[in-house]
Amino acid sequence: MNIALINEMHQLYTSIGINTNDVIEAASTKWNFMKLIPGMVGGHCISIDPYYLMHKSEISGYSPNLMRTARKINDEMHEWVLRDFIRYMDQMNIDLESTEITVFGYSFKENCSDTRNTKVKNLLLSMRDYKIKFQLWDPLIFDHDHKELNALGIKTLKDEPKNIKVVLLCVKHTQFEDFLKKFNGVLYDYKTPLE
Repeated sequence: MNIALINEMHQLYTSIGINTNDVIEAASTKWNFMKLIPGMVGGHCISIDPYYLMHKSEISGYSPNLMRTARKINDEMHEWVLRDFIRYMDQMNIDLESTEITVFGYSFKENCSDTRNTKVKNLLLSMRDYKIKFQLWDPLIFDHDHKELNALGIKTLKDEPKNIKVVLLCVKHTQFEDFLKKFNGVLYDYKTPLE
């Protein structure tokens, strides 16, 4: 629920031109503030386990509206990311029909190879449905992940990409830091508000 709240605040702040990170940093000066950042929530604990509790709750006759709403916000975060990415590409005068996007990061969290329930997969499938040309680079994922994605028609890279123009940063692994420092193309990081 806390992550759903920060995701909703991030969507709101982005829509009205407020820097979410500035708000988080200002709020963290309060001694009891719980510092969370927006994200596409994957893995098992946060993205799956609440459904067990909601199911048990429904059986008992109680409707957990707040939990249901929180899950809906988090489950749909990839759709907001895609809309905001398309808006930003339009703002940057990037023609999505002629430009191949390179998506950085596929695992469900930073510096981790675990791809269980990664919401980046939902984003990639939505991008494919929108006919956006893209390739994926995540140096931490395993061969079986590459095979699964390739079977879905998603092009994956095993080596550092060359000559790319647009990066959509989904999962900020430390392995990307050096590349991004020297990258001079267009970077979209949905966790960092853009002009």
